[in-house]
Amino acid sequence: MIGFHNYRRTHEALQKTGYICGLRVASLRFVQVGDPVIAHELMQISDTADKGWLYGVFERLTTKNLPSIFTSATNAYWKSIRKGVAPAFNGGNLRQGFSRLNDLLPSVVEHIKHVGTGKSVNIESIGGRVTMDAISLAIFGKTRGCVEELSRDTKPEMGIIAQDAFDAVIATVPAPWLLNLTFIPAVNKATRALKKIQAQNLGMVRELRGCGPPSSSLGAHLLSLRDPKTGQLLDDYQLEAELGTFFGAGFETSTTAISWALYCIATHPDVQQKVAAELQQHRLLASPTEPNPRALEWDDLGKLEYLRNVIKESMRLYPTASGGTLRALKKDAKLGPYPLAAGTAISIHFYSIHRNPAYWDHATDFLPERWNVPNAEYVQPKADAAASLMSDGTSAGGAEAEKNSAARRESVQGARPSDGINAEELWKPDASGKISQERSPVRRFMPFSSGLRNCVGQNLANTTVLTFVATMCSHFIVDLAPEMGGPEGVDKMTTLTLTLHVKGGLRLNFASRSQA
Repeated sequence: MIGFHNYRRTHEALQKTGYICGLRVASLRFVQVGDPVIAHELMQISDTADKGWLYGVFERLTTKNLPSIFTSATNAYWKSIRKGVAPAFNGGNLRQGFSRLNDLLPSVVEHIKHVGTGKSVNIESIGGRVTMDAISLAIFGKTRGCVEELSRDTKPEMGIIAQDAFDAVIATVPAPWLLNLTFIPAVNKATRALKKIQAQNLGMVRELRGCGPPSSSLGAHLLSLRDPKTGQLLDDYQLEAELGTFFGAGFETSTTAISWALYCIATHPDVQQKVAAELQQHRLLASPTEPNPRALEWDDLGKLEYLRNVIKESMRLYPTASGGTLRALKKDAKLGPYPLAAGTAISIHFYSIHRNPAYWDHATDFLPERWNVPNAEYVQPKADAAASLMSDGTSAGGAEAEKNSAARRESVQGARPSDGINAEELWKPDASGKISQERSPVRRFMPFSSGLRNCVGQNLANTTVLTFVATMCSHFIVDLAPEMGGPEGVDKMTTLTLTLHVKGGLRLNFASRSQA
C-alpha cells in the first residue's frame, strides 16, 4: 500500500503490477486491488475490522470512542442501524426533501448572478453550504442557515470543524497512539479539534431530542433505534456517533461530487452544450428571451438522462472517496498461488478500478455517452463503449474493445481467490454462438462503495447533486476560472484527505444565460 493520501502514486504502482500488488507495512500485510473482478471476490470474504486498523481510529471523533454505521463491523449493531435508517432515504421522503432543497436554490442563483459575473466563485464553498442545509433538512426537517451566509466565501463552520477533526484523525492512521502525545503542539491542536467536533455533535443530539423532527426524517428514524444488545433506545453518545457520521461523511462527499461535476462540464464545452439542449427540451433553460424558465420539479430529475450520465462520468473519473475502502479477510484464502492469512488488509482502490483500461474503453477520457450501455455500472462482456457513441458520433468499440477484453482475461487469470467466480465464464457463448445478456454480478463503478457496505445515503446524495448541478446549468454558462491554471493547474492542486478535492477550493466563472 503506497499510502492513503498518495492516490496517484498508488494508481501508478497498480498500473505497473497488473492492478494488484501486496506488501507489508509494520505488522500488517496489505493487498492493494485495482481490478473489479478480484475486488468483488475479495469483498465477499472480508469485512470492516471491528475496533481494528483505519476505521477504528475514526471512533476517536466520538466522546466515548463508540462505533457508528461507518466504523462498525457487519455485526448485529451495524445491521440494526442500517435497517433502521434505510427507510429515511426512500423515494417518498426524498421527494419531500427535494421540495425543501429546491426552495433554497433561487437565492443561490441570485447570489452567483450578483457576485459571479466577471468574478470567480469558489464552488466548493457554495456547494458545501447547500449540501449542509440539505443534510440538515433530511435530519431535522430544517436548515442550519448555511445558504443564508453565501457571502462568506468559505465552507460552513460545521464543515470546517469536521474537516479539521478528520484531518487530525487521518494524519494519525499509521500510528493512532500519537494522539496520546498531547505535549506535542501539533497533537495538542489535533486533540482540540476532536473535542470541538465532539461538543458540536453532542449539541446536535440535544437539538434533535428537543426539536421533534418530522416522522419521515432521518432524525426521527435515529431517535427510534434500539441497541440490539440492551433493547434500549440509543443513548446520547451512540446518537453522537451516528449524527457525526451522516453530517461529516455526507457533507464532504456531496460537496466534492458537485464540484467535480461542474468542473467536468466547465472543461468540456461540447458536453455543456448537450446539457443545455436537454434542459431547453424540458423548458428549464434560461435565456435573454426567457430569463425565468420553468422551475425544476421532482419528475424532471428522471428525465434529465444526459445530465445524469454526465454526473456519473464525473464520479467515475473523480470518485470522491478515491482512496477506496479497506477490509480485513475473515478467513484464510489464496490469491492465485499466494496464500493470504485471515486478517490481511484488503485495499480496494476506487480511483484505479474506475480507470482500469481492461474494463473501460478510453479509460481516462470524459465520455458521458458510455453510460448509454445497459447495466454500464457492471463489468461488460466486451467494451463499455462498443454500443455507445463518442462525442464526435463515431463508435468507440472495435480494435480497442478486443484489446481491452484480452487484457481483462489476462489480468484475472491466475490472480483470483481460489474459491471465487470466473468472470469470463459469465459470457461464454452458447451453442449458437450468442453471449448471454444476463447482467454481470461484478461492479466496475463504485463511487458509493459496493455490496452490503455501500453508502446508505447515496440516494440523498444523488438527488442533492443532480438538483444543484441542473439548477446551475439552467441559469449559467460555466467556465474554469483562469486563476486555476487550466486542467493542469487543477490536477496539481488536487489532494485526497477524506475526499478528493482541490486544495484551496475550485474556482469557476458563471455567466448568466438570461443576459445577452
